[in-house]
Amino acid sequence: MLESNQISLRLLEDNDLEFLYALENNSANKKYGSDNGYLSKKTLKAYIKNSGADISVYGQQRFVITLNNTSIGLIDLFDLPQYFFLLQKSLFHLSHH
Repeated sequence: MLESNQISLRLLEDNDLEFLYALENNSANKKYGSDNGYLSKKTLKAYIKNSGADISVYGQQRFVITLNNTSIGLIDLFDLPQYFFLLQKSLFHLSHH
């Protein structure tokens, strides 16, 4: 987990299902993504279960942005295999300051 005094980035957890469902199926958010379809809770539950997979294998990772322990958004990192080492080094550096 990467965190400051109030804001943190963390991996998806099982209890994020309702939050993820609300964000992914909010029509106002569809203009920011490439997927315009409806995502079921079953689909999202499976996604959460697999979201902790090795970042170097899938080349992407999704983080939950929290403010004072309240989930406020998501950030997706893509095309990571070539940058994985640099990302890992940067996150390590940030988390130890």
